[in-house]
Amino acid sequence: GPLSNLLLALAAVIANVIAAPILSAASAKLFINFMQVNLFLAAFNLIPLPPLDGSHILLYFLPRSLATSYSKLFPYGMVLLILVLISDLHVVFIRPFFSLFHLLLNTLMDIFH
Repeated sequence: GPLSNLLLALAAVIANVIAAPILSAASAKLFINFMQVNLFLAAFNLIPLPPLDGSHILLYFLPRSLATSYSKLFPYGMVLLILVLISDLHVVFIRPFFSLFHLLLNTLMDIFH
């Protein structure tokens, strides 16, 4: 889930910082790309549409009456997700999370580098 992706992104940052003195520019870029892919996956997985993890997180925080109504969308989640992806609405959901995660990990890189 998103936590796994965030931990993998953090591991890439740590590995990049530790190995920076002996890495070539291409190798360092590989760690950065790995971090960015995992940040994107974490943010994408937080979209509150079934079957993504964001839907389960939102369901937990909704009042019971809203949660019951929201859970009725679950059978149609894949269709809704495809529509969101086709319409580029996923960018609206992903951009804030991706920006926040990216800022946090870049700050860590700056602190330890």
